[in-house]
Formats: sequence, C-alpha cells, structure tokens
Amino acid sequence: MLAEATENYNSGIIDISRALKRFLLSKTRIIATKYSTSTILTNANFIWYSSLQRCKEHYNVVKREVTMMFEVSIYAINVDLRGVQ
Repeated sequence: MLAEATENYNSGIIDISRALKRFLLSKTRIIATKYSTSTILTNANFIWYSSLQRCKEHYNVVKREVTMMFEVSIYAINVDLRGVQ
C-alpha cells in the first residue's frame, strides 16, 4: 500500500514537472534572446525542487505555488528585457 502511494505521488510529481517545463518552453520565444532554454529549464528544476522540499506533504499547495512562481519569473524576465531594449 505504501509502495503504491509512493508510486502515485512520484508519477504526479513527474507530470507536474513536465507540464511546468512545457509552460516554460512555450514562453522561450519571447525570452530566447537573453536566456537559453537549458538555463530556463535548469532554473525551473531548481525552483520546482526547492519548493517541493518545503511543501512535499501538501501536493496541491506545491503545484499552485510553483505555477505562480513560474508565472512571476516569466513576467519579471519580460519586464527586464523591455528595460534593456
């Protein structure tokens, strides 16, 4: 029973991680001039795993918090690019 719960939890994390990476990749056209895809995905993984460590027992909270962090990060990068140009 514990093994099944762990497997379900882990597969859910992988699904969210993939979805977040897809979200970031969909935004890379806007920010590709300044940030490479690999940099963005490295930062994505860092934010995702650090949030997970803080909230790993609250699966839905993690999902919501990380999604907001990505949206804020993308917005901040876009504003930064506008300031540079």
